[in-house]
Amino acid sequence: MLEYSKAVGSLRHVTRHMLGLYHGHPRARLWRRLLSDSTLLKQNHPGLLLDALDAVESRVMIAA
Repeated sequence: MLEYSKAVGSLRHVTRHMLGLYHGHPRARLWRRLLSDSTLLKQNHPGLLLDALDAVESRVMIAA
């Protein structure tokens, strides 16, 4: 998915389809918040997907 997001013009077009992937997960809100943050999406950096994945899958809590 990372390679695909690099090829697409806007990262927002990719992330909007991924918002529900962690439905029911304890950190689902964090996942949705990171992938829908307008300031992060404006940077159009595909690494945002990996950062969000790391944040949700890690055991360390991230300050909101």
